[in-house]
Amino acid sequence: MSKEAIMNELQYAEKAIKASEDLRQRALTSKGIYEQQLKETDEELKNLGTTAEEGRKEIEQIDAKIEENLASIKDMIPFDLLKEYKLL
Repeated sequence: MSKEAIMNELQYAEKAIKASEDLRQRALTSKGIYEQQLKETDEELKNLGTTAEEGRKEIEQIDAKIEENLASIKDMIPFDLLKEYKLL
């Protein structure tokens, strides 16, 4: 390997190291921001008398109820008749 090629490889490695350091710093900054947001959200939920897990469960129950209601609504619609008259 020539001296010039070695220098190019070293410069490339140095550039990669600097980019890695920058990326690490950005990740640490983002992590701190997200941890703070999580802490604030947990505090808000606590003030509302609930937790993230309870909220998740309630959302799942609401989603299930929506699906159930949608199925009931679909059962009431005369799709065959609408298709027969080419309205769908």
